[in-house]
Amino acid sequence: MALEEYRLAKGLGLNELAKLAGVQPAQLSRLEGGQQVSARANTLRKLAAALNVEVDHLMRLAAASRLLPRTVGDLDRTHRAVQTPADVTAAIERDPTIPSDRKRWLHECVALARRPPG
Repeated sequence: MALEEYRLAKGLGLNELAKLAGVQPAQLSRLEGGQQVSARANTLRKLAAALNVEVDHLMRLAAASRLLPRTVGDLDRTHRAVQTPADVTAAIERDPTIPSDRKRWLHECVALARRPPG
């Protein structure tokens, strides 16, 4: 989820970012869509460099994504038009299947993703 937000914020298409980072578009699509929840450190380094963000930031997001409940992955697929942190926040709030303590945690993840690198 956050990886796609970074890509969109940079105005990059999926294929464009994949080419810049030297990764396969299919792998990037799986990472963004939550079908692949882990990536090698080298892949994260390449993506971070292409997006001009700190690699530690992407690694924290990758680690956090492994903890997300299945419903959040479903939420992301359901709301493909979600493109801004405000939209993500609203989608989290609208989903009745996410417990309130998990919503707070997700909002913290969104806030972390919004922070500029460095």
